[in-house]
Parts: sequence; structure tokens; C-alpha cells
Amino acid sequence: MADSEVVSPDKTKEKKKKKVGSTKEKEPRKKSGAESELQSDAKPLTDTEPPKATEGGSANAVPGAPEESAAASDSNRKSKKTKSASKSDEAPAPTNASGEGRKASVIEGTARKASTAEESSTPGAGTSRKASAVAPPAEESTTSESADKESEDHLRKLDPNELPPPIEGTYVVPPAATKKDIDLLQDLDENKLMELKEAFELFDYNQDGFIDYKDLKLTYQTLGYPDVPDDDIANMLAEAISPLDFDAFVILLGYKTIEMDPEAVLTEALACWDYDNSGLISEDRIKHDLVTWGDKFTPEEAEQALEDAPIYVSKKGVTMIDYMKFSNTLCGLRKKAKMAPDGLNDDLEFPVWGLLPKKETGVTSFLNKYPEYDGRGIVIAIFDSGVDPGAPGLQITSEGKPKVIDRFDCSGAGDVDTSTVVEAKDGIIQGLSGRKLRIPPTWQNPSGSYHIGIKNGFDLYPSKLKERIEKERKEKLWDPGHKRALAEATRKLQEFEAKISSPLSNEDKLIKEDLEAQVDVLNTMEKKYFDVGPAYDCVVFHDGHMWKACVDTSEKGDLANCRVLGEYSKTQDFTVLTKSDQLSYSINVYNDGNTLEIVSMCSSHGTHVASIAAAYFPDCPEKNGAAPGAQIVSLTIGDNRLGSMETGTALVRAMIKIMERSGPNKIHVINMSYGEHAHFSSSGRIGTLMNEVIDKHGVVWVGSAGNHGPALCTIGTPPDISTNSIIGVGAYVSPDMMIAEYSLRQKLPGMPYTWTSRGPTIDGDFGVTVCAPGGAITSVPNFTLRNSQLMNGTSMAAPHVCGAIALLLSGLEKQHLKYSPYSVKRALENTALYLDSIDCFAQGHGLLQVEKAFEHLTQYHNQPERDVRLHVSCGVSNSKGIHLRGGLQDRPKDYTVNVEPFFADADNMDASKKIDFGMKLVLSCNESWVQYPSHLDLMNMARIFTVRVDPTGLPHGVHFTSIKAFDVGCVTKGPVFQVPITVVRPVEIPRDKFVPELTFPDVLFKPNTINRHFILVPDDATWAVLRLHCKDKDKSGRFVLHTLQLRPKMVCKTVECHKMLNVTAQADVVQGFSVKGGLVLEMVVAKYWANIGEVVVDYTLAFHGVRPEGSSVTMQGADGIMSIELRSGLRCEEIAPVITLKNTVQVLRPSDSKISPLTSRDVIPPARQIYELQLTYNFHIAKSTDVTPMNPWLSDLLYESEYESQLWMLFDANKQLIASGDAYPCKYVVKLDKGDYVIKMHVRHEKKELLDKLTDQPMLLSQKLPNSLSLDVYASQTQATTGGKKMVGATLPPGHILPFYIAPLANDKIGKGISVGQFLSGTITYAKDEIGKKVDTYPFKYVIPEPPKRTNKSPESKDKEKTKWDEYNEAVRDLKTSWLAKLEAGDQATALYEELSTAYPDHLPAHTAMLQCLDSSEHKTNLPLLEMVEDMDSALAKTYNKIISVADTVINSVNQTVLLAYFGIKSDNRPDAAKIRSSMERQKQALVEALAKKGCALCRIYNKKESGDGPKALESIDMVWREVLKFVDATDSKAIYFSMWHATLNRHYGRALKMLLKLGEDKPSKELDEKITEIARKLGWTHWVYYFESALPVIYCRNN
Repeated sequence: MADSEVVSPDKTKEKKKKKVGSTKEKEPRKKSGAESELQSDAKPLTDTEPPKATEGGSANAVPGAPEESAAASDSNRKSKKTKSASKSDEAPAPTNASGEGRKASVIEGTARKASTAEESSTPGAGTSRKASAVAPPAEESTTSESADKESEDHLRKLDPNELPPPIEGTYVVPPAATKKDIDLLQDLDENKLMELKEAFELFDYNQDGFIDYKDLKLTYQTLGYPDVPDDDIANMLAEAISPLDFDAFVILLGYKTIEMDPEAVLTEALACWDYDNSGLISEDRIKHDLVTWGDKFTPEEAEQALEDAPIYVSKKGVTMIDYMKFSNTLCGLRKKAKMAPDGLNDDLEFPVWGLLPKKETGVTSFLNKYPEYDGRGIVIAIFDSGVDPGAPGLQITSEGKPKVIDRFDCSGAGDVDTSTVVEAKDGIIQGLSGRKLRIPPTWQNPSGSYHIGIKNGFDLYPSKLKERIEKERKEKLWDPGHKRALAEATRKLQEFEAKISSPLSNEDKLIKEDLEAQVDVLNTMEKKYFDVGPAYDCVVFHDGHMWKACVDTSEKGDLANCRVLGEYSKTQDFTVLTKSDQLSYSINVYNDGNTLEIVSMCSSHGTHVASIAAAYFPDCPEKNGAAPGAQIVSLTIGDNRLGSMETGTALVRAMIKIMERSGPNKIHVINMSYGEHAHFSSSGRIGTLMNEVIDKHGVVWVGSAGNHGPALCTIGTPPDISTNSIIGVGAYVSPDMMIAEYSLRQKLPGMPYTWTSRGPTIDGDFGVTVCAPGGAITSVPNFTLRNSQLMNGTSMAAPHVCGAIALLLSGLEKQHLKYSPYSVKRALENTALYLDSIDCFAQGHGLLQVEKAFEHLTQYHNQPERDVRLHVSCGVSNSKGIHLRGGLQDRPKDYTVNVEPFFADADNMDASKKIDFGMKLVLSCNESWVQYPSHLDLMNMARIFTVRVDPTGLPHGVHFTSIKAFDVGCVTKGPVFQVPITVVRPVEIPRDKFVPELTFPDVLFKPNTINRHFILVPDDATWAVLRLHCKDKDKSGRFVLHTLQLRPKMVCKTVECHKMLNVTAQADVVQGFSVKGGLVLEMVVAKYWANIGEVVVDYTLAFHGVRPEGSSVTMQGADGIMSIELRSGLRCEEIAPVITLKNTVQVLRPSDSKISPLTSRDVIPPARQIYELQLTYNFHIAKSTDVTPMNPWLSDLLYESEYESQLWMLFDANKQLIASGDAYPCKYVVKLDKGDYVIKMHVRHEKKELLDKLTDQPMLLSQKLPNSLSLDVYASQTQATTGGKKMVGATLPPGHILPFYIAPLANDKIGKGISVGQFLSGTITYAKDEIGKKVDTYPFKYVIPEPPKRTNKSPESKDKEKTKWDEYNEAVRDLKTSWLAKLEAGDQATALYEELSTAYPDHLPAHTAMLQCLDSSEHKTNLPLLEMVEDMDSALAKTYNKIISVADTVINSVNQTVLLAYFGIKSDNRPDAAKIRSSMERQKQALVEALAKKGCALCRIYNKKESGDGPKALESIDMVWREVLKFVDATDSKAIYFSMWHATLNRHYGRALKMLLKLGEDKPSKELDEKITEIARKLGWTHWVYYFESALPVIYCRNN
């Protein structure tokens, strides 16, 4: 902090320090960086020489200065007009070590100028000017002036001759300090000494224990100030003892500190201007007094003295200073009179500026300089998970306008089908849930028609919110009632057992069984409890002006107490779903009211992103986003059904919204902190539309680079698409962020995060355009029940840049200057601060610099290339850059470079502009290993030139440069295009090396040390092992291991290992990973950025290899024995092949396909209709298992896919949505129970003919096997053929080939449900080594052959040969019998039965068919009634009696004694045992069915009769019940309905519930759940009643 002096008007206060201006004359403007670059030789990446200082544009505002409120902006600009003008050539001060408000280092104060300090010798008297305590002595001069005349119009200017001469030469150690000096130095606080140590380490950039020129220069660059003049740095160093070690640093700052008065004295002095005790003093008044009274200041000195004062503007427009904060800023490092409580740091000021960092990129200084350019008039589209308009800071802009002006859920997850139209009767409509909805009389609906739908509340919840609400609902709605019911049931059972003694009667047994059943079902439901969520009725109507909607969150039809919302774009209406969830939602209506879109959020990510970009806190400006004046359009691309992942449908709909908003409602900037890794970027439907949004509609698109570092080529899509039009942003962490956000013990130099994705893209482009702060603590949605949260990632860096661009565009719009997405991107690239000490692949062109970018855009807004994208394509693959990575790079290579101009909105551009376009370009490159032409004449056509890259002389490692094209007519604006060139020269392991491994000894790791190794993997290697050993006994470190090999047209994750490792001295860390022979391996060993401390590590990389013939194996079961050959070329390897099959894969063919045009929201402007192909697949699950649906044609393709979407939705038999999935099948594993299911798949495109090709597209359904299967492996063909000794293991010497043999699966191992066309999938491993088995795995498929035909080998009885006529008669009989069971009960069925029973009286199937005809197996008719019914319909009574009659026929036809005797024997060894068993089973099934049907009929009759016949009828029912239990359990499928009837008639509701739940497991239905609810109400289990009743409209929704 520079010294300042404040003089009291009454001349009785303590002496103050006076800040003196510099006598240094302003130098003429130096050449810009672009000009210098053409005339200087660039340095290689490894060069650590400090860069030459360059100047360009005005200096940034002083870092550490408090942010000004928006209200103060205009006045502040006026009050600082002189200061800004006088300081345009001064270097900015760096970030301090202890906080924004207090400068911890005098170096920071002297960074702006070398100054001397003045000190008053006596209060109120003249001043004695002397040099700083550590500066060379200067001549003293005494000036005494009268203060009897006050003048406000004329300010005395200080004579330059009065100033001491500038400091030159080497500093001479001053005389020994006096005792007074020593006493003053002892006044330094111990905690502040620790801060001095941190500050020293911050400036000591190379950590050698001394601060020199290079350290200061690099520190300034890291902090965002590259243009500090060399003379200023020399003057700073001249003030200190040389060499400047820590002791000299303490002495230097100590003397500077003791010159400052304590905070209390400063506060007391400044309080003299606080006339109303408000805590504020007038800036104009204090300036006037400083230049008028006492030791009179010049106006410049007064400006500098108040430079760091926190400024506010009163309601009357008067500029005021918060002098208490100002005193705190000026107090230096001196101990404070008021100490902090024990154990607390004395610095109690929180560094709030580091929570949402803005000064690192110049956002703060830009807003101080241009407060009216705060994003006003700019609209930002947030492509994300949704923005909460109720979150803190997202209500209004700095102008008071609505912040979030539009909200859309583009994914379709919030859609409600409201195509059902009803009219109110007596003010009531019935919702699809079955509830009666009362229409409030205040609703205006001229048409009288209401569109109704239903929505599951949980469908709107993000996953974290759903977990919280599920927990709250269970604790509130389930647990209290369930615990009471369980305790009561247990108590009743225990009391009954204590009261009744053995032996138990039949009645007591049933009672006990009922009580046990109650306890059992309660325990079972506690385990199986699953909350499906609330079902909300939705009502949509038109009030004559707009569509409105109401969601019945009361779940009672009480619409009067539910909020009615208008469409958000017209009303900005939103509300919360419920008080407990606090989920903000709004609505949109489409298709004439037939589709309601409920817009919520699928995560908190989007709100956090929006807050970084544009939050506005009028009462707390330091929490503002980058562009507090900008407005936001929220476009949800994350699909809640997929766990917030984006889909092609959502992306296209979002882009349609951008295209629709043209003209005055234009969206200016898109932020997309979303993305995936693509196999290739050269094509793809989504990328094509992204280019259209940028090129045709002029929208600036910002994308996050990804969080997949630290390896190279890990850029995501976007920004990696077919062009380089999208601004890719990497993540940077500054020292202030480390303290404020991450609470690190130590402040480190600024750096990229370890995990931020690095360039280049696989096809050679930069990937990262600029970097920006990648973390923030700012607003999150209210449903999180917190107002802010720390999130980090390039997702946070992108909105910072997006908000900064909004500032730039706001200024350009205000100044009526033209721009394009291309000119904005070039401005960011050419003005970014390149940080020499930071990985170039992580920072791109450097750290964003807002002010310089604005100057660039304003100065060069009329350049010819402003509206032109200069597309660069290189080589035969048309890559966006030159990327040499494969092989040793041992020869020069030539590349053709094609440069072609593309004009913004080319279809509507004036032809004359295309004709007139032309540029004379000079090409430049800073590396001698690149040969290129010197000039290029560019016009409106593609121009081609050749580049030769000669990497032969380069050392091992990665090398980067670029060919830059400058406009000869205006070099200062920087390159108009660049051709990035990346060369990787790998290390090759000598073939004659005995052990294929590399050793890296004694490697020192500091925080974020990244060691990058490139190795050409030996051809025969298949896996590698890294061993790390910590050499420091008492130290440990957190490391990142990232290995990566690139394969053509495949995603970077294809051959990759990404692990976090904790390395300690106690044991070595061993990590294996798969490798691909012949490809270059990048191995990155990095110490995590936030892991404080240093550690020395040895590490060794060893290669192993057991190489098979192919990378995958497919075995045809019908082919018999299969052989595979293995080869080892590196070392002796132990092998032990293991084949494990874990899944069966079923091929599904579509049962239905339909192509149809979509609705109006799926039309690309102006009239490009999108079509949808809907495919339907049916399948059955025989046993509960995990399934994974996948479409082999479209799987693992999203951005690179030529189709827009491949969304599938899986429904159960009740048409309830179970799960959804999209492009990446591995993410969607669904647990399914036994039953029938349907998959509906949606594929979209605007070209119908492309969809026609997929109408018969198969789908693969992978099902997990109950138990994994293994194939037998043999060492020889003979052993495999005879099923002899299996192969246990073998040794494979280098260079040898070893075959082994796989036998097919035995038929009995293949499951019953597996059929021809299916295959088994799993893995095969070859190595015996545990690490090798774990990482060196290969996919294995086993195609199932046709199963053998089963023949009945039992001896046939041929006592009597059947004639063809006999066979015909039996076939006719069986046909009539089968049709009898299908007919409805009536005369026709009775006639057919009489015909069959007469002709075949002993044919039991005819009787059981009649029983099935009379008594349907449907739940509706078979479920028991809980209440007695007074009257019985005569027809029903006749039917029941008929059932009893037919049943008795069957019962009497079966000899039960013989049947029981047969099933009582353990084994039957008779020759015809199988035939006998089949006959007995048929008789048993017929008997049980007859008994059960008879029992049910008796129960129904009993339920209708008068109570007088009750006991006798009940006894008959019990008799039948006991007969049934002789043959089957009560839960048998044929007897279960009778069991339920028997239980309910005896009021044994526990038994009835148990059987109902059992029945529901196999075939759930609405009738079953309603019956469960009815019985639960009888038992008094109200929590069960609510649970099942609330689930009914969700599970059996009429909308499904």
C-alpha cells in the first residue's frame, strides 16, 4: 500500500504520511505485442527466460481496490477522472498476500512508481520531507505556508523541483538502525510476519529464496499485469537490500510499515470529517481540505492519497468514503490495538473478492472504468440444467429489469399431455387422477374448456432433491404409522401365543397364522418400501389473452389454493412446487393447449453457472456475477430422466429457440457448460446446427473445455466441433481463490487446475481459447436449501468468460460499434495474458483480459475480417491444425493448409462486401523447425499453401507453435488466423533392452507439478505397470495418474487410465493400465494442485505383453473347439486364460414403427420440419435381473451422430415409465422384475428419407445372468476334444507363440430362456499376473447354437394303435375344449359343454374348461369382497351353482386317495414313470382348480346369504379349504384366490394381505392395489392407505 497522508482541519491531530507523485516522465507508447512478435525470435516452451515487457492499452485498475456499488459508478468515474488520465502509463500493483483491503507489501505500492515518503516533524507545523527509510538519503527541504486563505477554485501545484531525484543504482545498506527504529520494528505483529513469509514466497516465483527481476516479472504476469515497465521493477528492487532474501524483505516492509500510524489514530483523524457520525465522509470535502490546509497537497497527491478509499454515492448524489474501512486499508502490518480472540488470526476481514473472482481477468477494473457497460442490453442464453429465477441474485438486473426473461425445458422431461379436454359441471371437473377438481370462480375462461393432464412430482425433481423429499416423506408419512402398526401387531401375536397353549385347534392355527402374516407383511413392506412420488393434476386453460396453467399440488383438488401461472415469457410467473421442496417452476404451453411444459431444473449446475455470468446483488456488489446488467434466457438441455445428461432433442430445441429470437429480442451470447467427448469432430448433426447458430445468426458461443485433464487432447465437444468458432475455456485458479474458496493453508501462484482439459484437439486445433477462474462460491437453487455453494470446473470458467463477453458487447452496443462472433473471439485471443510459467495447452492464448479485449474491439471494429471466419483445414483429413503424434517423428512432413473465408450470414450479405474482401497477409512463426511461405494474398476463395514440419532435431516431449497471419495494413491488431502445430516426439525403448521399463529417479513434486512423458509403446506390449516410491519418510502426496493413447476416429477415453493415487513412504503404490502396442503413450504423473508441500518420488514404468491374435473374440458355439494363439515379445510371462460370460444379449426387432412430423416447437426456422421415427419393441423378463438396452447403429454417438436423438423409454405392463436412456448405453443399467415390458425409441431428423432407413432397426437387450458362466480352456486339441485335463497355466517365453483351446458350452449350462439368435457376452483374460488380469481384458462373445431336439425316450404303450380317425376326433375334442375356455358364459358355452361332457364324460380338461368359462381368472371378478351384500342377482346365483356342479363332477372323477398316495412316494422306478407322473399331474391340477373354483363360489354365495345359514356354509367352505391344502400351498396360483376369499370371510386380513402382495409380485394391477388399500383400512393402517392411494394415479395413470 502506497503511503498517504491525511491532515486534520483543526491542526491538532497526529502527523500523517503524504503520498508523493512520481517525477518520472511518461514514455512514448511502445510497440504492441503483435508488432514486437514479428521482429523477435520466439522462445521454446521450456525457455524460462522472462518475457520482454510490452505495453498496450491502459493499465488495469489497482488490484485489491474495493469494488464500487453500481449506484456509485457514475459519480466515481467523475471523481477519478484526473487520476485515470494521469495513471494511464503506470503499472498496476499486484495482488497482495493478505487480502484486497490491505496491501501486505510495499512492493505493491511502489509498483506503480518509485516514490519518497514525507513525514511531519511536528503536529500542525511545517513538513520535513525525507526519503523512505530504506532509500538513499535525500536533501531535506522545509516548506512553511500560511493557511489563512481558503480557496476552492485554485489548487496549488507542487513544484517538481521539490521532489527528490529518482532512485538509481544499487541500494547501499543504510546506517545501523537506531533504538527507535528497533522499537518500531518490534511493533510488527507475529501473525503478520507469517503473512510476510507467504507474500515473500508468492513473489519468489522460482522458490530459490531470493526475489529478483525474473521473479517480479513472472509474478506480475501471473496476477494479470504483463506491462509493468522494466524501470519500475528496477526501482522496486533498488529500495531493498541486495540480494533481496526474506530478511531483507522483512526489513523493507518493516520500515514501510512503521511509517504508518496505527489504525485507531488514522480512524480518529479521519473522523473529523464525519460531521453526522454516519461513518461516511465527503470525498470532495476531504480533497478540498487536503489541498488547502496544513501541509498542502497537490490535486494529484490528493487523488493518490484517496486512491484506495471505498467510494459510495449517497441518495443526493454526493460521493462519500467509508473512512473506517479506509483506515483498515491504510493501517499496514502494525499490531492492532484491539486484538482478536485467542486462537484467531488477527486479520478478521474475509477475502470476499475471491469467492466469485473477477479482478484476475480485469472484470472489476473494467466495471470501475465503464460502470454503464455492465452487460446492459445483452441477453445470455444458458444451455444447462435450468436456472432458478428465485435464487439469490437472479431477480433483477442492475437496471431493475427482470433477470431471467425466458425459461424452457428443451429436453421434454417436463412435458404433460393435456390433450384431454373437459368442461366443468357445477364448477367441478374430474382430473386424470380421479380426484374432483373445483374450479375457482375467479378464473377467467371464456371457452369453458379445460385441458387436463397428470404429472408425477418426482419427475420434476433433481436427483438430490428427490432423495431429500423421499426421506422426508418416509419420515413423515410412513415411519410413524408403520412403527405403531408393527408394534401393535407384534404385541397381539405375543399376547395370543402367551394365552393359547398347545395343541392348537384349526381355528387357533388360522388366527395365529393371520397374526404372523400381519407382522410378516409389515416387515416385508418396510424392506420393499418405494415412494413413487405424488401425482399432480394439471389444468390448462385460455383466459382470452394467454394460456394459463394450474398444478394441483394440494393433491385434494383444492385449486383455489394453488398458484395459477401464465406463460413465463409473457409474465415471468413462477412459484415453488411445495413448501418443503422449494423447487421453482414455471410453465409454457404448446399445440393449442395440448402440451403443458413444466420447467423446473435437473440439477443446481445451471443456476450456479448463471450466477457466475450475471448475478446481481444490489446490496452486496462483491457477490455480483461478471455482467450484473445482463439478462438471462434459461434453456434446459439436461434431461431429468437421464440424470441431467444432454440429449440431441434438447440441444436442437435450444438452438431453435436461439434462431427464433432474432432482431431486437436477439440472444447475444450462449454459455454451454455441458459436453461429451466425441469420436470425431469433422461431422455431426449437432455440430452443423451449432455452426449455423454462429454463422447465420451471429451469436457468440462459449463452451467449457472439459474436466478431463491433465493429459493432452482431452478437449470435449463443444468446443471441439468441425470449426473453431466456439470459444473454449480452460479453468484457472488464482491465489485469492485458493484462500477464499478452498481454505488452503498456503497461497500458491496462480495456475490451471490439474483436472482442466488440455489441448490440442485430436485434429490439431487449440481447443482452449482462453482460461479464466474455474471456481466460485455463488448462488444455487433454493431447493438445495442453501444460498451459495462452491463448485469448480471449466463449467465455472466458461460463464466467467461469457459474462465478460456480455460486458464487451454491452459497451459495443452502447457505442454503436459492430462486431461478430469471429471478431469477439479474435479479440479475446489477441489480448489474453499469456502466462509463461503455465502449461500452454491448459491456458490456450492465455488468461482473459477484458479491458484489452474491449480496446481491441473498439479500435479495430472496422477491419475487413470483422464479419469473416477464416477457416483453416490442414492435410488430407482437413484437420483444424497440424498434429504429429504417431510414431517417432523421424522425418520431415509436408502439409497443405487451406484457408477459406466464410462470411457471417452469407445468404443475406451484400455481394459487394464479398467482392471487396481482400487481405494482404504476412505469415510468422517462432520456430525454426517449421517452414512456411512469408506472404499470402487472401480473397473470397480458398487459398492453399504448403507447410513443412521438420521434427527431427527436436528433443523428446511435446512441442507447440503456430503460424500466425498478420494483416500488413494493421499488424497491431494481432493475428487474423493461426495454424496451430503440435509435435510429439516419444521416447523409444531400445529393442535390445533386457527389461522393457523406464525409471525416473528423485523427481521433486510441488503442488500442480505435472510430469508428462511420451513413450512409443513396444509392439507386443498389452499392459504396463507404474510403481511410485516416496523417498521422504514423513511426507506423502496426492497424485494424479493419467495415461492416454489416441486411436484414429475414436474418443480419447478409448485407451485411457485416470486414477487418483495417495503416495506415502510406508508402501509403494502400484498401478497397472492397459496399453496398445505401436501407439504413442502419454503418461502424466502430477501432484494435485491443492496438495500443499513438496515430496520427492521415484517411479518406474514397466511394460508387459501377452498379445492375442485379435482385440476381441467371437466364438460360434456350433463351430466346436476354438483355438487362440498368444505371443509374448517382451519378457517371460505366465499365462492362465480365463473366460467369463456375465450377460446374455437378446436381439429385439421392432413390433411397430411410425414416422410422423413433430409439432411447432420442432421446426427449424424458417420452415424446416423435424420428423420423428418411433420404434416399439416388446420383450419379457422371466426372472428379476439387470438389463441394458442399446441400439448398435447409434450407440456411443451424440455430437458426431448424423441423427438428432436416440432416446428410448422403457414401460412396464401398466404403461408406467420405468427408465430412459440415450446415446451411451453403459450409463443405463435398469433393474427389472419378472413381467412384460415395452421399449419405445425415438430418432429425429429433418430428412424423412434418413429415418426410413431405420424402420427395421434391431435393438440389443443385455441381461445379466444369475450366475456367470465359464468356458473350459485346454492346452491341447486332444484334451479339449476328450474333455481331459484343463489348462491351469503356462510360461510364454519372449518371441514364442502358444496356442490354447476353448471348448463350447455344454447344453445343460445354457439357460432355458436363451434361444437361437442370442449370444452371451463377457471377457477373456490371458495373463496369470493379478495386475494383468485386472487391466488387460478383452471382450468375448459366445453365439448360442440351436438347442438339440428333445425326444421322449420313455417306452410307448401300443396296446391299441390309434387310427387317423381317432386322432381326428381327439384333435376336434381338444379344439372344442380350448375354445370352451375362451367363450363367455351363456347358452352357447353350455351347449358346447354338454356336447363334450356327453361324448367324453371322463375327459377332465372339458370340465375344467367349463369352470374357466364360468369363472374368469381376471382380478376384477375373483378378488374377495370385504362386505356382505344383501341381494343376489338370480343370474349370478345360477352361475355360482353351476360352478359348484361342474366342480363336483371333476372332484368325483378324481380318486383323491390314489392321488395322495402317488405324491407321497419319494421315487417311482417303474418303466412308464414319466407317463404316470404326467397323468397324475393333470389330475392334480384339475382337482385343485375344481376345489378352488367351488370354494370361491361357496364364498360368494355365503357373502350374499342371510346370516342364518352362515355357520353351516362356512363349515362347507372350511372343508373345501382343507381339501385344497392337501395338495398345494395356499399361495399356489390356482388356489390363491380361494385362499384370499377364505381369509377375508374369517376376517383374517393379514393372511389376505400376504396373498394379495404375493399375487401383485407376479402380475400387478390397479384392482389388486385397491383391494390392498381396502384391507389396510380395515386393519387401521392409515399409512398403508395413503401409500397405495397416492401411488395409484402414478402407476396406473390414464395418460400413459
